[in-house]
Amino acid sequence: MTMRKLTLLFFSLSGLISCGATDERSAKVGDSEQSVAYLSSADGNLDIYIKNIKSQEVNQVTNNELDDLNPTWSFDGNHLAFLGRTLNSTFIELYNVASKKRKTLVDTAHSPTWIEFSPNENLLVFIGTDDTKQSVKTVDLMSNIQTVYTPEKSELISPKFSRDGNRIAVIENDNITILTKQGIKSEIVPTQYRILDFDWGESDSSLYVTARYEKNINIYHLDISNNQLDLIVESPFIDIEGRFFPPNNLLFLSSRLDGTTRQLYLLDLESKLSEQLSPSGIEIMNPSWSSDGKTVTYTQYVEGRFTSVLFEINTDTHTPVSPTDSGFHLLPKVRPLRRE
Repeated sequence: MTMRKLTLLFFSLSGLISCGATDERSAKVGDSEQSVAYLSSADGNLDIYIKNIKSQEVNQVTNNELDDLNPTWSFDGNHLAFLGRTLNSTFIELYNVASKKRKTLVDTAHSPTWIEFSPNENLLVFIGTDDTKQSVKTVDLMSNIQTVYTPEKSELISPKFSRDGNRIAVIENDNITILTKQGIKSEIVPTQYRILDFDWGESDSSLYVTARYEKNINIYHLDISNNQLDLIVESPFIDIEGRFFPPNNLLFLSSRLDGTTRQLYLLDLESKLSEQLSPSGIEIMNPSWSSDGKTVTYTQYVEGRFTSVLFEINTDTHTPVSPTDSGFHLLPKVRPLRRE
């Protein structure tokens, strides 16, 4: 299966899923133990589950009419936000882990997409659409919505807070737009490259961008202060998910070694040495760091099935988070442990 077909499959799962229920059980997820949120088709469409890694107990968070999407943890691990969907609406919901209660933060009038939490406060950024115009918006846990940026005619995707929470970057018409949290458009980073994906680097003036130039898709380090692009990973087979963890580690996907399946690599940015983390022959997507950098979650595709996996870097162990025998299980995210 090609990368394009896999991407199309992922974004159209609501029309393809017809798998039966798995043996996932509902139970309490401990506050002080490692747990992972993920999407699962156990009930026929994609709902959100949280699994306690130690006890193996699973809590089903949602049971909506259509696929739920984009689970994202708050910085303190107390809340999980996601895009909920019914036959008539799409909305942002918030799940309180302790109380197991849900509430709507943003209703369907804003047509929300692309949600992401701030790394240091309970503030979400999302893309909303009002009167056919897209906007970058923020919302706090009390449902106070602020419009940060509304261009005249633009396609906006993938807004993300910088690591200090003071700036927001968003892909605007294949370029990067940098915004302050208060809504001041600080600059657009011009480039002859088509920006496909990005992650913030070590500061609010540093980005790691995946960009297409001619037939190649490479990963670059972008210094916003001078618009300087430095090539980090060069390959015609790079996928669009490079994920940075301070101070110098970058996850990326590539099929450069065998030209067939996307595998997960860890790049030491100081030594420039890369290490393959995932087994050969298995298609990998959606890599995500834990907040402490000790574990990585990802989605693997093999023999027609999507499975969520937890990888412990120090022990080099890959543990399935979700059932491997049936259904679709996607987008795993490690819950940040409660900060002391």
